[in-house]
Amino acid sequence: MWAGDEDLNEGDTDFLTVIDSDPKSTTYGNVITTTPIGVAGTNPHYAEHLAPRGALLFANGYDSGRTFLFDFSARRSPELKCELGQLDNFNFPHSFLRLDDETLLATLQYGDGSEAGNPGGLVRFDSSATLIDIASAKDPAFEG
Repeated sequence: MWAGDEDLNEGDTDFLTVIDSDPKSTTYGNVITTTPIGVAGTNPHYAEHLAPRGALLFANGYDSGRTFLFDFSARRSPELKCELGQLDNFNFPHSFLRLDDETLLATLQYGDGSEAGNPGGLVRFDSSATLIDIASAKDPAFEG
């Protein structure tokens, strides 16, 4: 579960929580661990639905325009590996879709304000979060 700290007390942080979802487990429904990201108020908004095997899990802090990447090599104790900010002229990562080849598509909701209409874009990453492609959602038929 990707969660945020609402009261923003000093020292608090947004975090990823691992919950035992195996109905046969004696700890079913219990929190296994939490992985803090070291900052609060990012507005954890969207993450991949399943932790991929052999790839990093993408989770966005929407209001911060940052994407946090978690390594689930140790399934019960994920590790924050890195974060991504603005990509080219695009901001505010939102939705993520893992493809069969383990690459990942992500929407970026807005541009950097340099174009009329402030169009977002679509990006594709490899399993280690290296940018492969980026494309604008700008529609030439729409002036903004």
